[in-house]
Amino acid sequence: MRNILCAILLVCAVVSCAWADVAINEENFPDDNFRAFVYAADKDKEGEDGHGILSDSELAAITRMGVYEENIESLKGIEYFTNLVYLDCANNPISELDLSSNTALAYLDCSYNDLSSLDISANTALQMLDCRGNRLSVLDISANPVLEQLYCQGNSITALDTSGNEAIEALVCSGNPITELDLTANTALVSLDCQSTDIVTIDTSKNAALESLYAKNTGLTAVDLTNNPALKRINFEYCQLTEIDLSKNTALQHIALTHNQLAELNLASNMYVEELYCGDNDIEELDLRNHAALRYVSCEGNQLARLDVSGCTELQILFCWRNMLTELDLSGSPKLFMLRCESNRLTTLDLSQNVSLDTAYG
Repeated sequence: MRNILCAILLVCAVVSCAWADVAINEENFPDDNFRAFVYAADKDKEGEDGHGILSDSELAAITRMGVYEENIESLKGIEYFTNLVYLDCANNPISELDLSSNTALAYLDCSYNDLSSLDISANTALQMLDCRGNRLSVLDISANPVLEQLYCQGNSITALDTSGNEAIEALVCSGNPITELDLTANTALVSLDCQSTDIVTIDTSKNAALESLYAKNTGLTAVDLTNNPALKRINFEYCQLTEIDLSKNTALQHIALTHNQLAELNLASNMYVEELYCGDNDIEELDLRNHAALRYVSCEGNQLARLDVSGCTELQILFCWRNMLTELDLSGSPKLFMLRCESNRLTTLDLSQNVSLDTAYG
C-alpha cells in the first residue's frame, strides 16, 4: 500500500511540475531581452518583486511568438510554451536552440543567427523551416514528414537527405557545399533553388510539378527537363551546358542561360516566354518570331549572324551587342524603349517604327 501511495504521489508531483505556474525571473529566463519580452506578454504582471508569473492558462494561450531582431542570445525558457505553433526568432545572436518541448511547432524561422547545430527531431509537425544564414554543417530533416518549405541557404551543409519529406514543395539550399541532391521522393516539389552549390548533376525526372528551377553557378554540364512540363522559370547561368532541350517546357516564362557553352537555342515551343537571358554563349542564330509575350531579350556576346524578333510586339528591352549581325529588323516592336546593338556588323538600322525608344547604343 505504501508503494502504491508513493507512486501516486510521484505521478501527482510530476503532473504538478509540468503544469506549475512559471515565474518570469532570471532562473527561468536567463536572457535579459527574452525575459523582458516575456514579461511584456504577461497580462497581470503579478508575482514577487514585480517579476510576474505566467499561469497555466497564459502559457497554454500563447501559440505564436515573434522575437525578430531583439538581440536575444538565449531562448532558454521557450520550453514552457508547449503550445507554440509559430516561432520567429530571426536576426538574433542565438547560438543554441532547444525546441524539444515545442512539439506543436509548425512554423520556425531561426534565420540569421549563430547556430552551428539545429535539432528538430521532436518537431514532427513542422511545415516551414527557415534556418538560412547560420553556421550549420549538418541538417537532419528525417523526422519532419510534413515539411512543406525549407530554406537553408547560406550555411555550410555538405549533404541534404530529403527522402523522408514527400510533402516538400519549396526547397532552397543555395550557397552550401552540397555535392548532390536526390529528389526522387519529392514528387510535390514546386520550387527548387540550388544555386552556388557543388552539384554537377541533377535528376528532376520525378518532379513533374516543378515550376521553378534555379541552379545558377553550379558545375552542371547537362540537364534533362523533359519530365518537367510545368516549368515556368529556369536559371542555369554560369554553368557548363553545351546544349539544352526546352521543347517539352511549353509553360516557360523566364529563361536564364547566360554564360554557358550553348551553340544553339531552339525556343519554337516556348511561346509564353517573357524574359530571355542567353548572353555570353556561342549561339549563331536566334529565332524569336511571333513570341508575342517577350518583353526582355539579352543575347549579347554570342556569335549571332541572325536575330529574328519579328512579331515580338511586346518587346521593350533588347541587348544584342557584341555579335555578328549584319541586319536587324525592329519594325514589329513598337514598344521598344531600350536598345544595345553596338559591336556588330550593322551598316544601317531603321528605328522609325520604334516611337517609344528612349535609349539606344549602336
